[in-house]
Amino acid sequence: MVKPQFEVGREKVQKGGIVKDETAIRESIMNIYQVMKGNSINFIDIAFSPIRNRHGNIEYFIYAGKVASSVTTEEVEQKIKDIIEKAKIFFGEEERN
Repeated sequence: MVKPQFEVGREKVQKGGIVKDETAIRESIMNIYQVMKGNSINFIDIAFSPIRNRHGNIEYFIYAGKVASSVTTEEVEQKIKDIIEKAKIFFGEEERN
């Protein structure tokens, strides 16, 4: 589970523990992906939680494992962008920035 409020760094967390900076969210998930990749853990997919945390942040689940995967870094980046957009639509947000 990716909890953006703990991954993006204090300077990106707004009052009340809210993270709205999509770039920071994408970068934090990509950083986790890079650590996984460096430890031979393959990214399979990503989803968002349909329930916001108590601060109102959207949290994400990364499906990963030590299985064969042909997902490229570019595909991971696109999946992350897509899931953030899907989460915005799901929660009825026009814009998070």
